[in-house]
Amino acid sequence: MRFNRVSLFSASCLAFACSSDPLTSTEEGAEIPVESAPPPSLSTTDAAGAHNPGPPTLGSARLGLEGEDLILDYRNLTDSAGTLRASALVEGPDGLLATESRELGRFEAGESPRFRLPRADVAGLDVRAQPWTDARVNFEYELDDGRRGGDQVSLFAEHGKVIAPREVISSGKGDGAFANTPPVYDTVKAGETFSICFRHVIAFADTEPRNIDYFRSSGSYILPAYGIAVRGTVNGVSQTVYSNGTAGCATFPRTPGSWTFTVGLDSKNFPTNVSEFRIVARNDAGSIPTKQLGPFTVTSSTTALGGQLITMAAGDDTTLQHMFAMTQHTIRRAMSLGTVLKPNSTLTLKFTTGSNEYIHSTRTVLINRNAAKNRGPVSHEVGHWIHRGWMTTTSTGRNDTYCTPGGSPTCTVPPADGCLRTPGGSHGQEMIEWDSVAHLEGIADFFRVLAFNNTTEEAPNGGANCVFPGWALGAAERLWNCDAVGLYLKTGATGGGNCYEWTRSIFGNVGNEYDWTKAYWDLFADEVGLGNARLRNYLAYEEAATGWGKGNHGGTIRAPMKGTAMESAFLRACAGNIWDGTTH
Repeated sequence: MRFNRVSLFSASCLAFACSSDPLTSTEEGAEIPVESAPPPSLSTTDAAGAHNPGPPTLGSARLGLEGEDLILDYRNLTDSAGTLRASALVEGPDGLLATESRELGRFEAGESPRFRLPRADVAGLDVRAQPWTDARVNFEYELDDGRRGGDQVSLFAEHGKVIAPREVISSGKGDGAFANTPPVYDTVKAGETFSICFRHVIAFADTEPRNIDYFRSSGSYILPAYGIAVRGTVNGVSQTVYSNGTAGCATFPRTPGSWTFTVGLDSKNFPTNVSEFRIVARNDAGSIPTKQLGPFTVTSSTTALGGQLITMAAGDDTTLQHMFAMTQHTIRRAMSLGTVLKPNSTLTLKFTTGSNEYIHSTRTVLINRNAAKNRGPVSHEVGHWIHRGWMTTTSTGRNDTYCTPGGSPTCTVPPADGCLRTPGGSHGQEMIEWDSVAHLEGIADFFRVLAFNNTTEEAPNGGANCVFPGWALGAAERLWNCDAVGLYLKTGATGGGNCYEWTRSIFGNVGNEYDWTKAYWDLFADEVGLGNARLRNYLAYEEAATGWGKGNHGGTIRAPMKGTAMESAFLRACAGNIWDGTTH
């Protein structure tokens, strides 16, 4: 017996008085097993509550529930064999479902067969999980001697437990026409809703050459569109609903009509553990790219419109959608370690013709068009936004002048040590920098690697790894493996010996971005006992720190942690990455 969603027009044709012949359907239902069962007993209470049109009584039926299947217990009260047909109408919070009328099987004189009406093929229907289920089965019998009859039997269940079963006694009725036909819902009941779900379609330009947990290949990926603004319009009236934070589904009042949906690259509150934030992607004209879907016909029986794929028309809008989806992904991965977003946060994504950067004064991430479909740039700059929600650039003492002309020192170190230092007013992952730059860039890169790698807790049996996404296969291991030992200043860029700073008093004030990222990975991926909110708790310590300068950020961060488990873990993570000591 096949279940179908019921439209306004088909629901009225469930009684056997319909003029069309249900046997003309080209769809074949699954075979329904017939089992013998003892006759159900009729107690005094049962008889008093039974629907009994009066003699002659030809058959009776009772409806039950086993797992997700309806069980029709039929009792032939005659001395003639015959054939039983039935259809079912099942209503619940998710909508109205129905089966076509079909033959269940034959029965012998005086026999009490049991028929199973399976519902396992109904997508999304789990009776045990439903708050309530109202099931009605229209049964019709035809005896070999020509007599006919039938009626409707029903039950009401809550979370899969039958609350109100009843038995009905049927008298013969010509042509199978019933007086008590099932209800037709031609109006929407108050409080009923339907959902429409959305998915982003994105793709990366190249295959990641190493073992990475998220988005390794260059193929297309379909991601739930978390928290996006969905503007639904019916009969000229529109409303905005934000899709939920797991499946990307938006729920609307179930108003029958022709619906259209406009989705834009703006969203808010898609992680459930933050009170308020919003991100938007704007094109060069300053507008939020949008995509219209539909129109869709919504009826009183519509419960869901399925997963709609959002691909922007072409060109820049498609690239902005990629940036937007990667921003959502980065934030969700970061939120797995605590509520790392400050309430009332905002973030704007835009293109730039220059270098990728985050502008804290306007809370804007700027990404070059040519970099927007790579794995690293968006997540790195979004990492800056997350981190600097807890402190400003000024408070952390960022300074890009290390080893620049006119700076201090003036870069008179021996050039033969093979180590790289910042050129004029910039920074780089392989360079020695003031601690303020190494720290800020290192934690932004930590959000980048967290976005694409599982932590130890997510892969507890040794499956965790940490790869800096985007490095070519032939790159040196220290450039892509963030599980490797750091200590750039100790080993030098070529592994040929110490950098000049390693043995000088300036050592405590300078660092390397990679080494800081590796320390953060060890702190949040390898440490145990710091709790699920460990990253959020760490950021609160950074927020509480004072006296920031261009150097000695390790000491500045430790100050508010004194005597805590976080301080001990921080020291263990830094050892072997930022300074000498026992490594992880």
